[in-house]
Amino acid sequence: MTSKRHLFWALLMPILVLGLTQAIAQPLLDPSTLTRYIDPLPQPPVRTPSGKYLGMPLYNVHLKQAKQKLHSQLDSTTVFTFDGSFPGPTFLLQSWQPIAVRYYNDLPLHHMFAVDTNIMVMKGMGYGDKSRFIAHLHGGEHVSASSDGWCLDAYGPGQSKLHIYPNAQQAATLWYHDHSCGVTRLNAYAGIAGFYILIDNY
Repeated sequence: MTSKRHLFWALLMPILVLGLTQAIAQPLLDPSTLTRYIDPLPQPPVRTPSGKYLGMPLYNVHLKQAKQKLHSQLDSTTVFTFDGSFPGPTFLLQSWQPIAVRYYNDLPLHHMFAVDTNIMVMKGMGYGDKSRFIAHLHGGEHVSASSDGWCLDAYGPGQSKLHIYPNAQQAATLWYHDHSCGVTRLNAYAGIAGFYILIDNY
């Protein structure tokens, strides 16, 4: 038994040392080395509708992986985006005027981050480390269950889903983001987020 343990550690140690060496070779970013306040505040573009759906303005939104500079003193960073922009383009809408939004998942097949497949109901669902998405309008009122972003309604690359937002509420600053099971936090961290602003008719 002892010789087997020695053999195990003899085989494992070079792997551990190599992994540690590679981690040390890639130093962590020290934010104190970046010059503050030299970049303008990002101003995402405002969305425009691309057509009509049952008389409502229709917006087509594509989730994409892209490269973006997050600070002028940094190299470009890989991010998940809405339409190639982080933050995603802003919805600027009137209260009480409903819209339709079709989200297209054009992300890579596998997620850019390590996915914990043991979270909640992830076990046995077959998601694995696949990129997935389901839209949620955070703060949206009177949104039907089919459009609200139930976490198990997530879908993978190459698929799409239509959502109806009634906007039947007072002026508010909302945001839209992913709500899929087990990776909501990863997708928000990766960059899938944008403003959804409702204004009054005054």
